[in-house]
Amino acid sequence: MKAIGKWILCAVMGLGAWAQAAEARPPACKQWDKNRDGQVKLLEMQTALREQFLKADANKDGFVTADEILQLMPFFVRDKARPGVQTYIRTQDNNGDGKITLEEVMQAAKKRFAALDNNQDGALSESECQKAEAPEK
Repeated sequence: MKAIGKWILCAVMGLGAWAQAAEARPPACKQWDKNRDGQVKLLEMQTALREQFLKADANKDGFVTADEILQLMPFFVRDKARPGVQTYIRTQDNNGDGKITLEEVMQAAKKRFAALDNNQDGALSESECQKAEAPEK
């Protein structure tokens, strides 16, 4: 994945500084594993995404727009990141209004969790979390 793509992923999912790749745990695991037990449950993932949604919802209207997400990014990548952020919004925007709600984010999180949970045990291991950062093909 290109560097801009990782900035988008980090801002949208709240993965923090993806450049800290030297750390043992993938950023998604660190962000999502609220109780620090080494596994991520759906509720933990949703809790982390809810926190990021609330942070991104700058005007507190219950919706997150591409512009609000872009404001979380350093100014020097915003223009390059805009198309990717707009694509992200479209993928989660179930009603096509150009913005996402917390409910839409939670629905997408359930799908994402199911896709990452290879062994269907209801918890994401570190290796399963790594798929969240893996380059797209």
